Amino acid sequence: MNFFTQPACYGVIDCNNFFVSCERLFRPDLLQKPVMVLSSNDGCVVARSNEVRALGVKMGQPVFELKDLIRLHQITIFSANFSLYQNLSARVLQLIKAVCPQTEPYSIDEAFVELSTIPKIEREPLMQQLRLQIYQATQIPVSIGLAPTKTLAKLANELVKSVDRRESAIALNWPVIPQAGVLNLSQTSDLSFYLQTTPIEKIWGIGGRTAPKLTRLGINTAQDFIKTPLNQIQQLLKTPGSQIWHELNGIPKLTLSHHGPETQSLMVSRSFGQPITDFHNLQVAVGNFAEAIALKLRRQAQQTSSLTVSIFWKTRPGERYKPNTSANITLDQPSQLTSVIMTAAMTALKQAWLPDFPAIKAGINAFNLSPVSRQAQALFLDDQTHAQLEHQAKTWIQVDQLNQKFGQVIIKTGRCLTGKNHSTWQSKHQHRSPDYLTAWSDLAPVRCVT
Repeated sequence: MNFFTQPACYGVIDCNNFFVSCERLFRPDLLQKPVMVLSSNDGCVVARSNEVRALGVKMGQPVFELKDLIRLHQITIFSANFSLYQNLSARVLQLIKAVCPQTEPYSIDEAFVELSTIPKIEREPLMQQLRLQIYQATQIPVSIGLAPTKTLAKLANELVKSVDRRESAIALNWPVIPQAGVLNLSQTSDLSFYLQTTPIEKIWGIGGRTAPKLTRLGINTAQDFIKTPLNQIQQLLKTPGSQIWHELNGIPKLTLSHHGPETQSLMVSRSFGQPITDFHNLQVAVGNFAEAIALKLRRQAQQTSSLTVSIFWKTRPGERYKPNTSANITLDQPSQLTSVIMTAAMTALKQAWLPDFPAIKAGINAFNLSPVSRQAQALFLDDQTHAQLEHQAKTWIQVDQLNQKFGQVIIKTGRCLTGKNHSTWQSKHQHRSPDYLTAWSDLAPVRCVT
């Protein structure tokens, strides 16, 4: 394969140990010390510093299994603080878009960029400069992989993250050495070196269910995959497999998706910190979920026409499975308004409520999503009702803007007021860091030394 004639160039910019890096931003005393971040309800590990990885801690490992290790190595623990992570993610993305207008946000800590219009000689220095700018502005370290296709760029990114230092790559006899956290596979004709040493399950798009199918056929590495005839890959993995095969051969089949695929459904759910037996407290919980669903819809410029509220109840002695109930509500017309979705959610909750069971988890699913731009007005919607809906839509836009500026808890609906027993439904987060960027009361203190 000769990639010198390939006009396309894609990049993957991935924040290193993102949740941990966010926590360290306000705790510089934790640099180079073991840190882990826990999931909802502080149940398992969702992020690890390199120091914790070195201790053998696995992603998803239950925290109760690690009590002795945490105490022995003085590991600092944080409960997940998603408002902090989302805020810093937005800042990193803004910096990326300022340098790379052709950007596709892929996840909270990762984005694709296209650099095809930038001269080859300038691509790597530009990415090194961007990496430095991101760190100077946010203290978030990133790794960047460049290649002729998105799949190869993902591989390049994984490779650059797999070595801590330039000397490590030299020791491994890599044909191309990462420079300042950037690995450019577009500049090498010896890509087979990396493909031979990459297990097939490490390739983007090859999931845990697909990899065993391939290994049974003797396809153990990425190099084995591209040497397999295309028709055999197509028979086994259909169109996605064909795309991966072409991409690993340096032929772009996946372009940037600037808006991402249209989501067909949305879900917000949470396990409670302790079982709920009071209907009012359950209303508060589901009300907060309804607010979150509506906000997601507005951010994605979508609307829903169907909602399902599900309640999971505590298992009684002798019962094998956790019982659950659900109720579905179909809206008169698609909506993204919090008030409309809240009313539907409360109606569904009353239908799903079992007064004699303690609730341990609840969730809302929004189905039949459609873009707001394609909204069809109800046939018999009178002018007054239409005007009211337009007024509500403008109101919620203003509410979103205020909450974005001052913090997510500045303005809430009355249904979501927690009262005295708010802790009964909220997840456990005993180690949660302050909301440094979204709450005035949590602003980090500055100490001046004269």
